[in-house]
Order: sequence, then C-alpha cells, then structure tokens
Amino acid sequence: MLVETKSPETRSFVSRILLRNGRLYTPTPETYREAEELIISVDRLGIGVHIEMPEALCLVFAKKRLAVVLSENLGAYAVPHLIDNFSEVKVWRSIEVIYEAARREVLKVYDEKSFIEEIKIFERETGHLIRRKEVVKYAEKLFPRRT
Repeated sequence: MLVETKSPETRSFVSRILLRNGRLYTPTPETYREAEELIISVDRLGIGVHIEMPEALCLVFAKKRLAVVLSENLGAYAVPHLIDNFSEVKVWRSIEVIYEAARREVLKVYDEKSFIEEIKIFERETGHLIRRKEVVKYAEKLFPRRT
C-alpha cells in the first residue's frame, strides 16, 4: 500500500515505476467488505495475530488476481495457512523476496556468505532485522550442504 511508504526515496522509486508501466488499484466497496470480513475472521481465530485494512485489502486483491502480497505482518503471513479460501494466496516477507531474487539470479549471490551479506545490507538500509534462523534456513535452501 503506497500510503504506508515512509521514505521519500521509496515513494519516488515507486512513482517512477508506476509512471513507466504501472497501474494503481482502487478498491471497490465489495473489496472493502471482503477485507472487513477477513479482518473479523482473523480476529475470531483468537490466536493473537491480527491484520489491519491495508493488509486485508492486499490479501483480497491477491486472491482475485493471483498476485503475491509483500508484508512483514505476521497476521497477513498466517492468513493463507489459517483461512481456507485464502490458501492459494502467497505472502512473502522480505526474506522470501531476497531469496526469490537470488534463486532467480536477479540478485547475484554465489554462496551462503554472499547471501547473508545481502541480508545484512538490506537490514542496514531498512532497519528491519531478519531472524538468523530464517536467514540460515533460506541460505541452506539456496546452497544445500553436501554430506
């Protein structure tokens, strides 16, 4: 959701992409209703995860368009695992984005060490820390150890 973008540099970057070849999505009243229903469904699970309207709208949009949701929100990340009619939705956190970029060779990493270095660069630039356990898990997926 563009409204949640804090950095002027990021806003400028997104704006340039949108001007070049993008579209903005304006939710319909039906989409808002479905997003509100999703928020209530997640709250009713009673497991301590929550989502707010921006995440709910993204999840509803992704379900309709088979898009990937990018979110660090644990509630949004949990929705496909907990709500049946959202099971096909993919939610990627930063670690999955970096992993997929490396796996698809968009981000050039050559070994576990260079993958971990990319994670550290991301953490320095964003202030968002990724759990070491997650970093190791994805590094090992990219570079399986031979026994």
